[in-house]
Amino acid sequence: MKIKIRKAKKDDWKEISDIYFEASIDEVKLQFPERTKSSIIKEVNKWKEDRIKEFKKDVNSKNNCYLVAEINREIIGFANAKIDKNKEGKFTMLYIKKEFQGKGIGKKLIKERLKWTKSKKIKIIEAGSYIKNKCSISNLKKFGFTPVTIVMRREL
Repeated sequence: MKIKIRKAKKDDWKEISDIYFEASIDEVKLQFPERTKSSIIKEVNKWKEDRIKEFKKDVNSKNNCYLVAEINREIIGFANAKIDKNKEGKFTMLYIKKEFQGKGIGKKLIKERLKWTKSKKIKIIEAGSYIKNKCSISNLKKFGFTPVTIVMRREL
């Protein structure tokens, strides 16, 4: 299984959107098991057009790095890194199709995002994850990320 990591192109939006849709449902369900799948789908779909618009705007921006992981030209995962107005790096998304998880693809995407942020002379990088996403947290810790804050939430 030869995995290729490359910069995303504007016409990759459909595959990226599909991967995000499926993976984010699982991610939200993991963090909020009481939520119904239909309510999560409704919420994810609510922001679909905005996500696609943002991707198309940011994919070629010098302050954003969208990467895709491919096997035999099939996109099986993607990740994003960006530089904020304070010149800090943000790792905002990393999603992999379920059948390809646990094969080291996430690690490859993290390494490539680290290379990109280093090439931009970034000194601080932040990455977020749901607290119940132990796999994501474990991977980030392997690359030297440490927890610095916890965000508390309450719905009204």
